[in-house]
Parts: sequence; structure tokens; C-alpha cells
Amino acid sequence: MEPLDMLKKILGLQEPDTSKWEKVAKLKPEDVTKRRNLDADEANLRGEVDVLVAKIHALKAKSNAAGTEWWEYMHRNYSLPRQRSYTISDDGYVLMEPKESSDGHS
Repeated sequence: MEPLDMLKKILGLQEPDTSKWEKVAKLKPEDVTKRRNLDADEANLRGEVDVLVAKIHALKAKSNAAGTEWWEYMHRNYSLPRQRSYTISDDGYVLMEPKESSDGHS
């Protein structure tokens, strides 16, 4: 089996090879139709999920960009050293993470 086919099988993206499986029942025509409709619905839902995931990634990137822009503004306008970590308190103070001392303690 090719590595890509093996990966698809592991991830559940590929149907197993059923060429050696034993036939045990024959579906009625209406059940075959139901199965085809379910497969089509699943394919449509997967497409919708892909779109939603792409939108989530875009929103996350937009959020990250806004955060980066905010901290760039803070560094420039408040002369904050870039090598330190900061947060903003609820009452509007810029809090700087304490430096660790040479013995590893704050």
C-alpha cells in the first residue's frame, strides 16, 4: 500500500479494500437510494465544515493581527521593552512580568 493511501486509511479518508469481503445481504432498492442520499448529505456537510473551518482560521488570524497591532502600539507609545511580557489589568495598569533573579526566583 502506498504511504499516502495508508495515511488516508488511518485518517478514515479512504474506504477499506472490500474486494475480499464476503457478501451477506443485498439491500432493497429504496435502501440503496437512502444510502446514496446519506453519502451525498455527508459530502455536502463536509464541504460546509471545510468552509466553517476556513472562516474560523480567518477570524483567528484577524484576532491575532489585532492583538499584534495593539502591542506594537503599546511598545511605541509607552516605551515598553520588547523582551518582556506584559498584560493590562482591569483598572488600566500595564503589568510587566517580573524578571527572574540569577538563582531562578523572582
